[in-house]
Amino acid sequence: MRFLSCPVTDLVLKIGSNEGKRFQIEEWVPEEKMVPYKEWLPDDHPYGIEYTTHVFHSENLVSTSKSWVTYLSDLFNVPLKALHLDCDLHGEEEIDSVMELISEENRIEVFEIKSEKSISDCLALSIINRQNATLELKLSFKPQGGDTFQFDFLRHSPQFLSLKYSNWISLEQLIDIPSENVYLCRSNLSNRDFRRIVEMWREGWTPEWKCLMFESLDELDVDSYVQGLKSEHMISFEHHYRNAILSKKPIQVHRFQSKVTIARGAIIKSGYHLVRESDESIVTITQEKGRIGWFFIQKNDPTANFHTRIHTRSFEI
Repeated sequence: MRFLSCPVTDLVLKIGSNEGKRFQIEEWVPEEKMVPYKEWLPDDHPYGIEYTTHVFHSENLVSTSKSWVTYLSDLFNVPLKALHLDCDLHGEEEIDSVMELISEENRIEVFEIKSEKSISDCLALSIINRQNATLELKLSFKPQGGDTFQFDFLRHSPQFLSLKYSNWISLEQLIDIPSENVYLCRSNLSNRDFRRIVEMWREGWTPEWKCLMFESLDELDVDSYVQGLKSEHMISFEHHYRNAILSKKPIQVHRFQSKVTIARGAIIKSGYHLVRESDESIVTITQEKGRIGWFFIQKNDPTANFHTRIHTRSFEI
């Protein structure tokens, strides 16, 4: 169990296993660790303090953990905000018991289902269909059915949707995802799919999501998406905002390259700000590490600086 102190105290339940011990708290003084607070700036500021206390029980771990969380929630008057479920450590009966923590009256912000092995589609769907995360849904497992695994995204639309293994997501499914931020690691999408997304946007389509990151099967080539369009190369980052871009009509494409340095290392982003003539919407497309692509719909605020993000996957491939 952990408490994250920035900006307010959150109660997070991580249910694990430690065989051979009855109920035991080895140390009442919690461990303290500084942790990054923003996923898109991994290992970088701002930080929060994470307090961790380990509770062991060998007979009925799930029941004990639920009772302990309820006690702490009442004691400190904080709700359960995040639930991380490791399916490798529990059977279906225990998982059902864990999911009883979630209800319409007790909505959580972050839910993660995790497994290093393939889990059955039936079990995965049973868990996903009962979760009700409002902020982030993290699917960190390989569906046993592979490309045939499907669930109704329209019923599950937290602000952030993150998939560690997204090879079962097709372009058609991606188009209909209603979450505002979508991160697809290890996907089956390709350079051709990314080109099609950009073409659809230029033709007038606008997705529900505002930010997309995906790991392509093959090398991305964003330069080829804008061939034949009137373009310029941007040098000064002082001009990366809406009014500055629109003041340069009839230029439709503004090329840039940037180096983003954080605690874990540096990432070179190459990309374009694209202007849609029909409504003057602006989207930013970038590529990094060859196969990581981003599609970012910029705000309509005339003076807002344009934003891009970084994902931990960029440091792993």
